[in-house]
Formats: sequence, structure tokens, C-alpha cells
Amino acid sequence: MQWQWDHDHEAVIAEDAARKQAQADQAAQEKRERQEQLKQANLKDLAKHKFFADWTYPPKKAITASRKIMVDTVQALIELGKSASEPERLNVLQNCVEAFNALDEKLEFIETVEREDICHEFEAIVHACGLGSHENLADEWRDW
Repeated sequence: MQWQWDHDHEAVIAEDAARKQAQADQAAQEKRERQEQLKQANLKDLAKHKFFADWTYPPKKAITASRKIMVDTVQALIELGKSASEPERLNVLQNCVEAFNALDEKLEFIETVEREDICHEFEAIVHACGLGSHENLADEWRDW
């Protein structure tokens, strides 16, 4: 790489710019795909969803309890019905995040990957219950 820098400086700069542009394009595409997924999210489908399907690190007890929190949250929102007020739906969502606070306090398992996964799945629930205009809602209540 040093030789290329010394002898073809412009090519190195062009390659770096092309790589950065490709990364930016990929990130933009992933963001568009995620936004489309969130638009299509609904509670009925989430009720059948296996939350945290890729988790292998946290202890089984933490995985099982985490899935239960998410399933219970989806079920509570379904039971509220489509005519539930925003404060009612927000209360259910807050209870979800606070349940993760309590679980993490007990089992101390939420690290970076788990935090990102929880927020990712939680975001789908937020959109599915019609509160997609609230960005980073978990941050308002989470301790992890």
C-alpha cells in the first residue's frame, strides 16, 4: 500500500472515495429497506415472530425471558385494540422497556449486540402499533 501511495497517489485517493461512496450507498439501501419493513410491520405478524432468533450468547434464561417480554408486549397491544389511545400504547411500550431494565439488573446480560437487537425489535413493535413517529423511544426509559 505504501508503494501505491508513493507512486500512484491519485489512484489511492480515487479508490478510497469509491469505497466510501459504495459504503454510503449500501447504508442508504439498508435504511430504505428497513423503513419499508417498518411500514409493513403489524402486530398480527409480530405475534408469530420469533424474537432474537440469532441470539446465542446470553444465557438461555435471558433469551427465554427476553422473548417473553416481547411476546407479552405484542399481546398487550393487540388486546388494547386499534382504538387504544396513544398514552395507553405508550404505557405498554414503557412497561416493555422497564421489564428489560429489571431483567438486565437481575441477569446482567445486555451488551452492545443485545442492546441493538432489543432496540431493533422494539422499533418494529412501535411502528406496528402506530407510533412510528416516535424515534428512539426505548431510549426514554432504558437503563442499558
